[in-house]
Amino acid sequence: MGWIGFKEGCLKPEEARRILEENGLRVEKMFRLELEIEGEWIPFLVYDVVGYIEGTACYFARTTGCVSLEGGKHLILGEVSAKIWDEAVRVCSPEGVEYMVTVYTFDGFLDVRIPSKHVKGLEPQIVVGGRVYRLPLSMDDLEEIAGMGRVYVEKIEKAASVYGIERIVSREALEELRRRREEREKIFQYEVDYDSGFAVVNKGGRVSAMTLPRFLEFLIENGRLDDVEKIYREAPEEHKKEVAEAILEVRDIWKVLGRSTERIEEVIRRLGLMAGEGEARGQG
Repeated sequence: MGWIGFKEGCLKPEEARRILEENGLRVEKMFRLELEIEGEWIPFLVYDVVGYIEGTACYFARTTGCVSLEGGKHLILGEVSAKIWDEAVRVCSPEGVEYMVTVYTFDGFLDVRIPSKHVKGLEPQIVVGGRVYRLPLSMDDLEEIAGMGRVYVEKIEKAASVYGIERIVSREALEELRRRREEREKIFQYEVDYDSGFAVVNKGGRVSAMTLPRFLEFLIENGRLDDVEKIYREAPEEHKKEVAEAILEVRDIWKVLGRSTERIEEVIRRLGLMAGEGEARGQG
């Protein structure tokens, strides 16, 4: 499929369609674009056509008296085998003046088509999983692509790194992704297995396992003193001593490292472990 276009206002759409069909071309659809030619922006009504079009822009310019354009595979600038090339249109005036205007850059590695600075009205595109998506991608597009598999998501990530995230993903989708990430980061769930001495932690949707002393240290570092107190108070009686020892162990390690133990001391006071510190360590 190729393009044939006429300067807007020179021919009525129905007249242009008739002329194209009389010359053996089947018209599929019409759209509007503007081209920058010698510093001037010229609007065109362009028709997607099926049929042989090479050289027809100058022919139609002579026979209709309208500035005309053609575009198709015969106007690829560069080697297709290199997988990155420019796509151009040929513009002809009734006086026989001819111009070549680059309208797209095509990236065959990422299947991306980016309009040039010399054209208005064309949409950037990316092909993912055999489907053509208009850029920048919407949230619905991203969810659909994510459902295809990780390899397709990586394609979008690579395109964003090459062409810039805001050219590949819409502002609305970026805002939604940020909102969802913030919601995930709020997730903080844990379950302590006092018998094994481990805690299973879900933080921001990522699940990990920590030893009880490391988990208590993590809670203290992040100011979650209420959780430390909860873990101690909910511990079975036969494990309270182990939890107390773990809290005191964190305090001692921080002292050796020269770190402030003010927050840990606060936890120890709140739990009433100061008086029973020797007992907690098995010394009483």
